[in-house]
Amino acid sequence: MSTLERPLFTCGMVLTDTDLTALTDWVRARLALQRHRTGWGIACGLDVTCLAGRPSWVTVQPGYAVAPDGADLVVGAPIEIDLSPWCTSDCGSPAPEPQPCGDIVLDLLLTAAETPALTEPVGQCGCDGGCSPGGVVATRICEGAGLLVKPVPLALANADPGAAGAAEWRISWLASRSIVDGYRRQGLGSGSADEIIGWLKKQPIDPPCSWWPQLLADLTATEANLQQVAASALLDLVVAARHRLLSKPCPPDDDGVPLARVWLRRDDCAVMRIDAYPPYRRLLARSAPRPLEPGDYDLTPFFWQRWEQAAGQWHAIAGNAEARHGPWPSDVDELAELMTLTEEPSAAWTGPAPMPVLISTPCLGGRIIGFLPPDLDPTHGKVQQAVPTEAPEPAEPAASEPAASEPMAEAAGRAELEEVDGIGRQSARTLRRAGIRTVSQLAGAPVAVVTTLLPGRRVDRIQADARRRAAS
Repeated sequence: MSTLERPLFTCGMVLTDTDLTALTDWVRARLALQRHRTGWGIACGLDVTCLAGRPSWVTVQPGYAVAPDGADLVVGAPIEIDLSPWCTSDCGSPAPEPQPCGDIVLDLLLTAAETPALTEPVGQCGCDGGCSPGGVVATRICEGAGLLVKPVPLALANADPGAAGAAEWRISWLASRSIVDGYRRQGLGSGSADEIIGWLKKQPIDPPCSWWPQLLADLTATEANLQQVAASALLDLVVAARHRLLSKPCPPDDDGVPLARVWLRRDDCAVMRIDAYPPYRRLLARSAPRPLEPGDYDLTPFFWQRWEQAAGQWHAIAGNAEARHGPWPSDVDELAELMTLTEEPSAAWTGPAPMPVLISTPCLGGRIIGFLPPDLDPTHGKVQQAVPTEAPEPAEPAASEPAASEPMAEAAGRAELEEVDGIGRQSARTLRRAGIRTVSQLAGAPVAVVTTLLPGRRVDRIQADARRRAAS
């Protein structure tokens, strides 16, 4: 996207054709930017119909559309086009058997077309003031529209035009976690701090702010859990990669405004069917940030959002505002498992809604890392505790009387947490909601995470007591 340059006029200056043309170019460029706010496509009219008595012809009725580049496309009179040249050209191998709905498929798109509307003679003038006839130039331009015809392979005749883009996007999204998979393939699960740092320095990464100094400090800290530090660092890199993917620049301009898909019969080149409905017809709307498979909705706008910020919008989609807390990964294997469970970038409108998964992060608080598939057992792994936001959390049973449906191990973990010096009932509840359910998990959790969950507490003393109890 180029920077706009606005002409600046001063008193007494002599205006030339370049100055005035620059003014019109600036106005057109400013107006074209509206497509990013209000969208592009067909605003009204522009129906595509057959032409009586001429079987290979179609007509585009008058109407108005906004082109992908923001240009106004005004069709004041019907546009007729003969599609017979595509019947004789090699626009796809003939079908082995006659197709009842046609065996030649074409897409019609509306594009901008400018033609001179008024001309006048001009002279060629020399320095001595003399002029001689020099020719004719246009003084007005008619901003009309034309038609672009694109053949479609018969095998893709009924496919959504955006399906290929959606598949490419999904591949890019899944590839954003490649740094985690590469770490595991390298077998660094028992590596030293120097080995972890050396491997990371060889990777083509673009780390976030102050990432390297913080990582070096965490890896060399006394009693550092190297694999937990590595999991935290790799999660930072995945989040940064996905942020860059979600912050891609404005979409490039397409070929034109899709009007309809047309099927012809090869034998006599007669128009058999016209489909002037989405997805073959582009109605006026903003471009979707990311391409989607037909029937899916986008989950990526929720990625790394605060749950209190996204809960209302998610309620409008899913009919509820529930989420589950995932634990902070204790090693890279747990991180890989958590990302595998929550990596899908979209979900089907026709099925049950997936479940948002939250993870408590240092400094940033609880963030949405992804969504559990709706067909997954909700007690799978460590992503267990539901967090409704529509009603207050019910009172918990006493530690000595666990609920009948609660696993005994979790009830024991509850009692253990509350025995740690400095951990009361409310603090234990906060830790469990973040996935820290046992004394061992509390002892091994990153100090930065526990500090975020228990602000104003002596986290060093709390974790020291937790390590003592875990070792006993």
